[in-house]
Amino acid sequence: MKVKYRNTKGTFALNQTWIVKHIDAIITDETGSDFTIGLINKEGSIKIEKSLFKEYFQEAGEPSLDDLYEFESKKNKRTKSEGVKLIRTHFPRKSWGMFEAAMNKAYQDAYIAAGNQKTITIQAYERYLKSGKTPGGLKSHGDPVLNRAARWTPIADESDWIKGGDPAPIGIRESDHARLRQCNEIYLELLGQIFSMNHDYAVRDEISNYVGHKLIPGTHKCSYCGQGMEVGAFEDQTYAAKEHPINFCHRDPSDSAARTRPGNIYFGHTSCNRIQGGLSELERIRDGLRLLKLHSEQYSADSKVKEYLNEINFQK
Repeated sequence: MKVKYRNTKGTFALNQTWIVKHIDAIITDETGSDFTIGLINKEGSIKIEKSLFKEYFQEAGEPSLDDLYEFESKKNKRTKSEGVKLIRTHFPRKSWGMFEAAMNKAYQDAYIAAGNQKTITIQAYERYLKSGKTPGGLKSHGDPVLNRAARWTPIADESDWIKGGDPAPIGIRESDHARLRQCNEIYLELLGQIFSMNHDYAVRDEISNYVGHKLIPGTHKCSYCGQGMEVGAFEDQTYAAKEHPINFCHRDPSDSAARTRPGNIYFGHTSCNRIQGGLSELERIRDGLRLLKLHSEQYSADSKVKEYLNEINFQK
């Protein structure tokens, strides 16, 4: 029977890898004074001295099925190579760059939590351990949230981080968290949206079968404005661009658990995502209707408002 262990002491760095507080591990091998362990949010394995492992980790019971699935993430996570093969088999060469740029964006958004420039680097953290001081103090140097990590990494507890007084990160945002099985579903959802955006190419059954449903070009719309999306826009999304035309959006973007889940995510316009802000679609509808009721004399005669109200009444 496999046993999982949990880091109950605190974050530390080993071989340029953050091993964060509350992370789960399993022992896969034992040699002399070392264990070889698997971390639930990392592919591959890592060697650690037995004494160091025992200092930080304690038994945490039997791993769940989801735990075992994530310990084997290298095998169970969808791979980009599958998508690349489909693109290069079923689309002409001139379209490869466009579709692969979109696929890369889908892959990152599905499996990796958002970046965080406030996170202390491992190099700076090692300097802190030697000196006992962070540049500018704890609150201005360091953050509880990692700068990109697998979405199934433990959720950071900010109060625990502040109380601990250590600048090393301890997890990811609650709103970014998802189990690996969900990430696989999200990735396929996003791929389906990509192939259903506006483009000039037929989508073969092999691609629809891979995604899991029939794909029709030109049918994916931004959920906020209802307008079509262009696959070619992904090629404009360079890493350092000031504004990306397409954004990873949430129909209900409230900063809560399970925000990043299948059925709640989509590729939409960045401008629309900014307008929606932190409100769900329902909250935004209620807000608009509240404003219309509050200022009905000023806005009810507007031609666009009247058009929308007539269309709603007609649909009833």
